[in-house]
Amino acid sequence: MKSRLAVLRMAAAAVGGLALGASQANADGYVRAPSYAAPFSWTGLYIGGQAGYMWSDYDFTVTGTNETTFNVNGAMGGGHVGYNWQVGSLVLGVEGDLNAVNATGDDGGFGGSLDRGKIKSSGSVRGRIGYAWDNWMWYATGGWAEADVTHTRVAIGESRSKMHDGWTIGTGVSVGLTKNIIAGVEYRFTDYQSKTYTWNASVPTITDPDTQEVTFRLSYKFGDDRRMAPLK
Repeated sequence: MKSRLAVLRMAAAAVGGLALGASQANADGYVRAPSYAAPFSWTGLYIGGQAGYMWSDYDFTVTGTNETTFNVNGAMGGGHVGYNWQVGSLVLGVEGDLNAVNATGDDGGFGGSLDRGKIKSSGSVRGRIGYAWDNWMWYATGGWAEADVTHTRVAIGESRSKMHDGWTIGTGVSVGLTKNIIAGVEYRFTDYQSKTYTWNASVPTITDPDTQEVTFRLSYKFGDDRRMAPLK
């Protein structure tokens, strides 16, 4: 019985000594204070890809006749690269993108002549401004855009391609899945300038496409600006 009491006393003394030692070490600054991860940072260079769908109000006018409008629709996909700067909840950035597009349509032979339109590629350079709450961000974007457009007059068997410049504006939502992987969805409207297409066997036509698009995005953000800070 005495031996058991002695063992218990020794155990109690050991526990008390450990507690006292830990308290003393903490008081002397030997133990690091608890820490926590700072909020997600949007600052940095990022690169990624996008895929989605484009639809267009494709307007064209044969010289001397009324304007005709038809739909040009199809899939699109490509890549993007950009940089963000975060100050508090405000995120400012710049981004460029390039897409392969397969958006086609025709006027169904309206006016007695079948005309077809096709958008083969598109690209843009835009500014972005966003509001972030931790790893979520809503943003607006706008800037310059360009598209490669082909118009075909089936009756005369001729096609012409031109690059159309214009302006684009849109909005999107992004979420940081990890400190480096970002997913999102974006909508944009683009108003391209009209271009005159000339033909060997027909009068000129004026083509003026306006497009809308929705894309799903996946990006990799380089670096990690998060820091460990003392828990207060």
